[in-house]
Amino acid sequence: MAVTLGARPNLKKLLRRGIEEEGRAEVAARLDLSLEVLYDYATLRVIPDPETFMLLLRALKVSSETERWMSWWYLQVVAERPKTRSNDARHILQSGLPDPLGADCAEALVKLLNEVRDWACNPSLRELEIRSQFRLKRTTLSDMLNSNRLPELGRYMAFLEACGVRDTQTWAFVWRKIMLKEREAKVGAT
Repeated sequence: MAVTLGARPNLKKLLRRGIEEEGRAEVAARLDLSLEVLYDYATLRVIPDPETFMLLLRALKVSSETERWMSWWYLQVVAERPKTRSNDARHILQSGLPDPLGADCAEALVKLLNEVRDWACNPSLRELEIRSQFRLKRTTLSDMLNSNRLPELGRYMAFLEACGVRDTQTWAFVWRKIMLKEREAKVGAT
């Protein structure tokens, strides 16, 4: 007599098996995730969003039949109202992140910051305040996202980190480039 497990145990079992077969480090690298986040997904401690789940299945290189079963179990697990659903910035994939290198002025950079916020699933100013561990206040965030001035570097970097941007070096480079350009324009005007 066969024992039928629920959706959650079946999905966990197949996720763990697939990750072990492909190698934890390899799967994490394919998805641009830390091993900690991958573990959260494999144990279903955190339920990935549907797009991330499909990317995970592709990274595991499962057969189409296994993919169908895993997708069905995933829908069942989501319907159960999971224990936690991640809003943690560590669980956001970097695909689709706006490219800062095209920004050549403060206005363009502020526009990109608003696009980054959209990319991070448009968290509220309160959520960003919490994610930044209260280094950023809601009023500061609102001013930064609605002005045409170059934000202060520390606040700018804290905002990017709160939105889940991992490659902040490129963003810092663009900020410095624009700051120098603005400084040269002020010197040239005097």
